[in-house]
Amino acid sequence: MIKFNKLSVRVLVPTLLFVFLMAGCQNKETPDGFPTLVPCSISVTKSGAPMEGVSVSLVAAHSGRALSMVGQTDATGKAKLVTTQGSYMANGVPQGNYKVVVRKNIPLGLKNKTSDEMAAMTLQERQAFAKEEKVARDRNHAEMVKLVPLILWEPSSTPLTFDVPASGGSLSIELADYAK
Repeated sequence: MIKFNKLSVRVLVPTLLFVFLMAGCQNKETPDGFPTLVPCSISVTKSGAPMEGVSVSLVAAHSGRALSMVGQTDATGKAKLVTTQGSYMANGVPQGNYKVVVRKNIPLGLKNKTSDEMAAMTLQERQAFAKEEKVARDRNHAEMVKLVPLILWEPSSTPLTFDVPASGGSLSIELADYAK
């Protein structure tokens, strides 16, 4: 049985959603009532240097729809946001006021074990692997916090907001401004 802690779920779910959407697993038919979208981009830097591979999400304060507004920064530190509803994805975001969530995921650096490999391991081997995983997760958590301040990881704690106008917009985020 696979167990996930709260942090891994909060990091894993948006990342997997983004990967699947970017891989082309999308519906081409616009859902009924889907909102009008405007162009939106977010640039992320740290001490003036562009941050590549940062996930950014917009979270509406009040939304009756299951929409996700997400993007990932490129080598220039810029993310062009897309909006998804179910399997449908389109460029841009609806006009409105949003909380901005910023995360940077780091691979654990461990070889994943299949169910068969885990079943073939002795209890001591599984315990040693679990300990190695915990050490890697703790190390990664510390590294992720160094890259993106923890305060920006959750809608409930982020001070970042973005009021996207009807014409679309862009936001620049300097991560060093939020470091403790």
